[in-house]
Amino acid sequence: MPSKLQFYSEFAERTARQITGSYRSWTAFLATAARLYKYPYNEQLMIYEPRMRYQCHYNVRHPGECDGQSGYGVTKLDGIVEKVIRMKFAEIAAAPESEILNHQHKKEIELARIKLDQANAHLAEKQKDLSDYKAETLKVIRGQSNLSVELLNALVKETETMIALAQTRIDAAQAEYESLLASAENLRQEYDRLLTWADLFDICSFEAKKMIVAQFIKAVRVSRDYNIEIDFNVSFEEFQNFSVKNGEPVILQPLRSHTA
Repeated sequence: MPSKLQFYSEFAERTARQITGSYRSWTAFLATAARLYKYPYNEQLMIYEPRMRYQCHYNVRHPGECDGQSGYGVTKLDGIVEKVIRMKFAEIAAAPESEILNHQHKKEIELARIKLDQANAHLAEKQKDLSDYKAETLKVIRGQSNLSVELLNALVKETETMIALAQTRIDAAQAEYESLLASAENLRQEYDRLLTWADLFDICSFEAKKMIVAQFIKAVRVSRDYNIEIDFNVSFEEFQNFSVKNGEPVILQPLRSHTA
């Protein structure tokens, strides 16, 4: 959790940005500052707190079609989202790395490896057949076999075609296997990045938090009574979905990628 000094510093910084964000915000602050003339500017920032709100544009433009609120308090909504972010980072930090990565890709990699092994075994079998047919052809030429040359030539041609198809399957299986291995490495890098964010979130500046949140969260949907659904922009299914109902967090089961 951030220290009191950091909290108040970020609060003053955020208030300063809000009051200088527009002409109306600045004049509203000046009207309050006139009554707080005994206090220096930095203390006026701590006393003054603009009541900023997120506006639901659909509700405003289409009255009666949306059962949600027309606006939501910035401080309250941001506080709920930040609480959820901290909880998710705590979950990620507490979960063993091997458990997360293995759960995500272990089965896919194992199936791809089995498919590659089967393709290689099939190719080896057809190559042995081809070798046997050629050896039998030599026996026919030497008068040591009763099989016809025409039959053996047909078998050789058919087997060569099957070998070419088997090699194509091997190439595809090899590409899939290598792609999954590379994906597993990318997941490991993403997991390391999430851990870094989790470590930095409580101690970094407000601007740095904004950058982390922008990359960590894909979308936030809010409805009446501050019921919230959040889509996290991560590859790990167990960390993709989260919702808050009546102020209480509820973990959702994944329905589809990045969707709560």
